[in-house]
Formats: sequence, structure tokens, C-alpha cells
Amino acid sequence: MRKIFNFRPFGGYLLLEPLAVLLVISVMGVTSLSTPRYEREMDKCTKNQRQLSVEMMMYIEENNYVFPGQTAWEDIALTGRVLQCPTAGEDVTNAYAYNANLAGVSFDSFDDPEDYIILFADSDREDNMMHSMDDIAFRHEWDSAIISFLDGHVSWYCEYEFDYLRFK
Repeated sequence: MRKIFNFRPFGGYLLLEPLAVLLVISVMGVTSLSTPRYEREMDKCTKNQRQLSVEMMMYIEENNYVFPGQTAWEDIALTGRVLQCPTAGEDVTNAYAYNANLAGVSFDSFDDPEDYIILFADSDREDNMMHSMDDIAFRHEWDSAIISFLDGHVSWYCEYEFDYLRFK
């Protein structure tokens, strides 16, 4: 029996099959293009946070291991774009906050410095001072923030992971 209509005009493939392959490839390309930009922003924010932690620790060492007061940002005198988080936007000049409860406290009074927060990204306060955990604005993707600890390490935390962190 002779076929009247050929359903596979392109050598055994339906016309829909190559289009489906092109659609899958284009979707994969779009998602892979957006991921590196976010990762670059997170990386830059983490590096800024690490630089701020180093500056803060240098200040503490130079001042008999006592944390700066309420004027921490003026005391440290940072320059450049270190204070600008890429996820906060260009108009925000300082997107980081200092733990105001550490003002005038001696570094030696902490038993586990790796658990205590010193700085964090994503502050919406005008004075850039953190008075409680409620001052954190989770601006990063997945409701997260980047936090610096007293021992100098910087970590990225989701909002639901904040229960075990110490805030003095």
C-alpha cells in the first residue's frame, strides 16, 4: 500500500522534535546566564564583608581589644566602595551594619567568638547599627544575609538558620 502523506519529512524526524530540542537548549541557556550574575554579587558582598571584618579586627587590636563605640563607621574610616553591597543598589552608600551591643565591650569577654555576630549585610537602618536580630533585612536571594563573626569568618545564612546564632 502506498503512503499518501509523509508525517516525517526531515529524514525520520517530526518537525516538532527539533523545535522541542531548541526550546530545551534555550531555556537552559537563559538560566545559566542569570546564575553567574547573582553569584558575582554574592561573591562581591562576601569579599566586602570580609574586608570590613579585617578592618574591624585591626581597629580592635589597636585599641586594647575593645570594640568601637556607636561611631564605629567613623572610627574605622573606610574608603571606596567597600561599604556598598551590590544587591542593595547604587543609591545605598552603606548597606552593612555593626552590632551596636558590642560598643565598648572587651574582646576577651567572649567565650566562643565564632558564634557572635559583629557585622552583617542588608541593613535598612539609617545609622547602620544593629540593635537586635530584627534589624536584618534579608535582601539576598532565598531570604538570606551575609554575616561576619567575631573570629573573622564570614558566612551566608538563610532566615530560618538564625535561631542558634548569638547576638550580644
